[in-house]
Amino acid sequence: DDDDDDDENMEAEDDVDNTDERFPVTHEVTLQHGSKVVSTIALDTAGARLVTGSYDYEVRFWDFAAMDSGMQSFRMITPHDGHQVQSLQYSITGDMILVATGNAKAKVYDRDGIELLECIKGDQYLADMAMTKGHVSLLHGAAWHPKDREQFLTCSEDGTLRIWTLDDPHRQKQVIKARTKQGRRIPVNSCCFTRDGQYFAGACQDGSIHLWKSKGPYIRPSISQPAAHRNGSETTCLLFGYDCQTLVSRGGDDTMKLWDIRQFKTPVHVAEDLYNLYPTTSCSFSPDEKMIITGTSLKKGESDSTLQFFDRNTFDRVFQIGVENASVVCSLWHPRINQIIVSCSNGEVKVLYNPKYSARGAKLSLANVRRFNPQDVVHINKDIITPYSLPMYRTPRLMPTKRKLAIDRSDPVKSRKPDPPLERGKQGRTSGGGQSLAAYMVKQMAVKKRIDRDDPREVLLKHADAAAADPYWFGPAYAKTQPHVLYRDPEAEDFDPTKSKARLLKDSEARGHDPLKPT
Repeated sequence: DDDDDDDENMEAEDDVDNTDERFPVTHEVTLQHGSKVVSTIALDTAGARLVTGSYDYEVRFWDFAAMDSGMQSFRMITPHDGHQVQSLQYSITGDMILVATGNAKAKVYDRDGIELLECIKGDQYLADMAMTKGHVSLLHGAAWHPKDREQFLTCSEDGTLRIWTLDDPHRQKQVIKARTKQGRRIPVNSCCFTRDGQYFAGACQDGSIHLWKSKGPYIRPSISQPAAHRNGSETTCLLFGYDCQTLVSRGGDDTMKLWDIRQFKTPVHVAEDLYNLYPTTSCSFSPDEKMIITGTSLKKGESDSTLQFFDRNTFDRVFQIGVENASVVCSLWHPRINQIIVSCSNGEVKVLYNPKYSARGAKLSLANVRRFNPQDVVHINKDIITPYSLPMYRTPRLMPTKRKLAIDRSDPVKSRKPDPPLERGKQGRTSGGGQSLAAYMVKQMAVKKRIDRDDPREVLLKHADAAAADPYWFGPAYAKTQPHVLYRDPEAEDFDPTKSKARLLKDSEARGHDPLKPT
């Protein structure tokens, strides 16, 4: 019995080791792109650079070798402001990135985020799409040619696939029209090349998948399956295997199907119940192409979505891992570094790896100690020097703390110095100024100045000569209406201040007194 238990334990340990070797998901690193859905991801051939695109219209560049454990992107660009990023793909040499957004114009950037070219937009008022120089509606996908680094393919809502060259971005090289059975225009949702570049495929909104030869003719598809997925659903991903005969399609009808293009009438395998909400949900082969991975969307009322692993030969679900509080949108299993990149609907990008069986990639970033950047520290009380500002906005010069404290100490307001007591007097009373403070103030204001002892009229007449010589207040104002100053006659008994000026002059002349002459 003990021997049987030991054998079972050994088999369980072997199964665990085998699982760790097959699925590099023991460790996880999270890259924070933003807060919205990360709709597309791409890794270069060496697995050193990662680019992510999101519904926030931004594309971020990540360098695993240059990043530290803080996991921060080194560049962020906005290809088309207001348009979501639909597709990203590195060229076969890894020096260029093809970007397709909700705009009608595809762009090509170098690996550092510098724009190299932008395709032209066609004339949207032309009915024949073959006569336009470019797409007239939003793009759904784009793909590089796997053998010719100068060519790339785009698909659009206008129902066409177009082949472009880097030499002439102002007009496409070829226009391929996608049609329904009735010959009507139909939007193309995704596109890709075979690994040898002999064929390219396009998935349409009516559920059909068409294949054309890269060298033509393009009048009608070479291989076609009109009912690959449900009519009206968006086929979100097309992917060819290394044998160039196997095709995997991820549908908007919650299925994933495996096809053999030599017998394209029926699928080889079908996986169902793969809930899908996003038009860019992708799938990927394992490095040995024995498994296929894809993600599911988060259902209402649930807390976890899943990343599922399927056996290629039987399409059995062999393994799955959960992702909390987010949907899995894109998934990529890189063959060189043996790491899985997963983009989520909450703005996160997760890197899954196994330290024993994975190489480079996120392991390089974790090995780098996070460096201290002085620019990350915010100085709230930092002084702003403006030598040429106006005096009212100019800040005082800096001075030593000791000197500043001495100046503030001498200021009675800043130091809150209390009022000093009166210099004379005892016990709160003033000497020689009365019995109280009020008596002292009366003496200072009234007694010493002797205001009430002087005649107000005499006080005013003291300034009569100076006012007549240099009139300032009343002279210029009454120069025309009253050229001579009139004063009250104190001897006049019947003086009535309510009488008019003319009546006053007449009464004064009758008494023989000149009212204009001061007494």
